[in-house]
Amino acid sequence: MPYQLKEGKDRLNIAEQEYASGPELEFTRFTSCIGVVAKHGPVLIGVHLVMLGGNGGRDYVPFSPTDVSRVMTVLCQNPTAAADRITLFGFIDAWRNGDNGEEVKIATLKLTGELKLKVGNGGVDYYYEVKEDRNATYSAKIVNDEIKITKKIVV
Repeated sequence: MPYQLKEGKDRLNIAEQEYASGPELEFTRFTSCIGVVAKHGPVLIGVHLVMLGGNGGRDYVPFSPTDVSRVMTVLCQNPTAAADRITLFGFIDAWRNGDNGEEVKIATLKLTGELKLKVGNGGVDYYYEVKEDRNATYSAKIVNDEIKITKKIVV
């Protein structure tokens, strides 16, 4: 079975391999994850991605180039409409460096390339931290028509 991605039940508690939408979003802890948030007017759509995800069975499968189209469908449900803004955050460098294999690295390059094609005039923003923290959660909301990402340390 392929990498799974499902709609979450709570936009204020988006777990690994889930997505949700609303005016404000909160994600569960990032251990080596990345998040992607797209802004469409007053609504945010967020996806919580993991390098190695469950597939509905006992196996873990890497995020791959074939999974990118599913993420893009979630983020931009109208294929002809661009998002106002898109922000990518979390362990971006670990994904780009292929810490869990070449397939994840290639998928990340494809994802970032496709994100750039699906955004309007605002562009893709990258929310980097000087030091990623495996005990952090992230939230997203719209401030001054931009996506504001906030990091919170969980004890």
